[in-house]
Amino acid sequence: MKKISFLAFTKFLLLSLFLLSSPLTASTSIALDSKSAHQIADKQLWRKVSTGITDVNKQNIEQLWHESLIVDGSIVGQSGGYLAKLNITNRQNTVWFLVVNANFIDQGLTYWQPIDKGIVTFGDFSQLNNRNTPQLLHFQAIPLQLAKQESGTLWLYITAKHFPTPASLTIYDTSSFYWYQSINNTVTLVTITAMLLLGILALLIYLGTRHRVAITCAGYVGLHGIGWLAASGLFEDIFIGSHNNWSYAGMYIFPFAIACASQFVADLFECKAKHNSLYKFLNLITAVCFSLGLVMVFLPFQLSFYLAHILAFGWIILTISVSCKMLTKHDFRAKYFLIGNVLYSLSLIYYTAAHSRYFGSLAYPEITVLVALSIDCICIVLSLSEWFKIKQSEFNRHFYLSRIDPLTQLGNRYALNETLNCLSECYFIVYIDFDGLKIINDKFGHEQGDLLIVNGARLISNLVVDKGKAFRTGGDEFICVFSHCSSESLPQLQDTVSQALEDISKTLKNTWKAAGLSFGTATHQEASTVSECLSLADKRMYQQKQQKK
Repeated sequence: MKKISFLAFTKFLLLSLFLLSSPLTASTSIALDSKSAHQIADKQLWRKVSTGITDVNKQNIEQLWHESLIVDGSIVGQSGGYLAKLNITNRQNTVWFLVVNANFIDQGLTYWQPIDKGIVTFGDFSQLNNRNTPQLLHFQAIPLQLAKQESGTLWLYITAKHFPTPASLTIYDTSSFYWYQSINNTVTLVTITAMLLLGILALLIYLGTRHRVAITCAGYVGLHGIGWLAASGLFEDIFIGSHNNWSYAGMYIFPFAIACASQFVADLFECKAKHNSLYKFLNLITAVCFSLGLVMVFLPFQLSFYLAHILAFGWIILTISVSCKMLTKHDFRAKYFLIGNVLYSLSLIYYTAAHSRYFGSLAYPEITVLVALSIDCICIVLSLSEWFKIKQSEFNRHFYLSRIDPLTQLGNRYALNETLNCLSECYFIVYIDFDGLKIINDKFGHEQGDLLIVNGARLISNLVVDKGKAFRTGGDEFICVFSHCSSESLPQLQDTVSQALEDISKTLKNTWKAAGLSFGTATHQEASTVSECLSLADKRMYQQKQQKK
């Protein structure tokens, strides 16, 4: 009985050791068949290469594989060099494309070892040495040119300062890869171009208006575009021969974009004048972000990466809160701002899920953020246009009020001067002064005096409709300018206006016996300048008033 128990225990122990060791020694086997895409999850796929090893080649890769440390799970959040080993059998007569789903690859090497043959170098898909590989923004791709029914081992080596997502692998057939490449690259280029153009548009608006809100908007939108231009790998494609991996630069640019964004919010909602506490808080955010941007360059990239993403989520929470607060105050500049940031926040949630080991590889996380961010930038520029629209409305209102007499709603002296400066060859001026205004004010009060002025102004305004303009230039002084006339019609117009003013004077006397009008007229034919014509009309008005006395 004891012997059987010992034997059973021995079998159980050996079986347990086999089960525990099998994941450590097993390698991934893939049959490239009729499927258009083969996904290899980042789960015990990679082995950690010892720190300090930089020379990886076909002579030492097998040795490094045996010396490397097995990663239990995903390498998301890790850094350094990693090896993967894939046993592949090609069953199709096509070129396959391997895509490593990692954003920052400083070095990427592939080696192929056919069955019972030596290892050969297959390709280099490093970020700085990808001229001979398919152009795929955000990621790296390598073609696998295998003969039909060929089998062997594919070795992969990648290094990065940080792996933000599970480093899964996808093997596409030719048509599927080109479709994926076209979608990925086209959407990326369109959205980044849109952000850069919107930034340039805001900059041009600033150069034309010199309003601070436009330049902070340009920094907000433009720096986001430049950051994603770097993160997508476009810098390396534009600046051939660069010795720096610019894909990391997006994280370092982001704090400066938020610094501009906080100032844009302060300018957009006029926080300095209307929301002083918020204005001080936004200035504090600007200082923190600017300082963080300067410091992050000297920090480990992993830390900089997490700081940038914490900043992004904090900023989203702040902007949505500010937008909702402004909408409750009926500041509708916030409507576009809120819509854009809500979309951006949803994309960030999806993007963060794609970076988590719990969700695995999610489709197009970068493109999702880029599309949402480009829409957000459009909304930001729409908010800027709303700001200018409100300012234009306020300017028009102040311009109107500065040129309108509040009692009679006729033009004042500023409006008269503008009209006189625009007079051309043919015009006719009438200078009017109310009679008896002081008597009425003294006897019946200023309310009756104002009522006289208002009624007289209404009658004069009715007289000049479609013929010219009327202005109140003093307490009881009015000037009418008639410019819609010809030299031939001036005499008749002069007689018509004079008779109409006599009738208005009689109408006013029916209510206020002491009231009346004294007026003088002059035409362009009687003076060499507008000023002389006005003086002549004033002189004739004064003569008529004296004759009445």
